[in-house]
Amino acid sequence: MDDNVKLDIRLVERLMARGEVKRDDYEKHLKGLADTAAQADNVEASLADHGGSLVAEPAAAAEPKKGKGAK
Repeated sequence: MDDNVKLDIRLVERLMARGEVKRDDYEKHLKGLADTAAQADNVEASLADHGGSLVAEPAAAAEPKKGKGAK
């Protein structure tokens, strides 16, 4: 696996738990990253913009399973 993939924030905790990545190596990697905050743009988004809702709709109740011989 590519080192950049191993150090991806979405995977690194799992890989550290397995012993595939050392915490010291990850900390060193983080310290070596460039500060690009000045290049960032703020983005505002809302689920309402896409017809979504922050409140989950309740799931429909499942029909009870019928046993052998049930009509």
